[in-house]
Amino acid sequence: MGFTTRMSGSPERPLSPYVPAGAMLYLEAKDFGSLLKDWNASPQKRQWLATDNYEVFSRSRLFLRLKGAGDQFATAAGLPPSMDFLSQIGGTHSVVALYDIGNLQFLYITHLSSAKSTSPNRVRRRVRRRGSHSAGSPPAVGR
Repeated sequence: MGFTTRMSGSPERPLSPYVPAGAMLYLEAKDFGSLLKDWNASPQKRQWLATDNYEVFSRSRLFLRLKGAGDQFATAAGLPPSMDFLSQIGGTHSVVALYDIGNLQFLYITHLSSAKSTSPNRVRRRVRRRGSHSAGSPPAVGR
């Protein structure tokens, strides 16, 4: 897990130059946080969670691996990667790039306003305080 803070002029510049080539899926949104909030409050989400398709997905190997990765993140960061958390760190200009979903390889880049950046700072402090790491290497936490 890593966090980098960088001050820049305009968040409207494309984020694609920061994304390594080879992504299977690339999503760039002007307001990812609002999209997540809208999805979480939507009747479509509630309907999907009640479908047989979701029931099958919730027992899939991928779902269980994602849950396991979320549990590891919660242990390392001290807070769960819930949809509420994702909405909080969803910035005004974001990119999600998926490389290998089976190995949970993805990249998330976002522009956060100063007011919203307190959530990642809390995570950063918890990671530093716990001295947590994954796969035997220290966390990549930078400023």
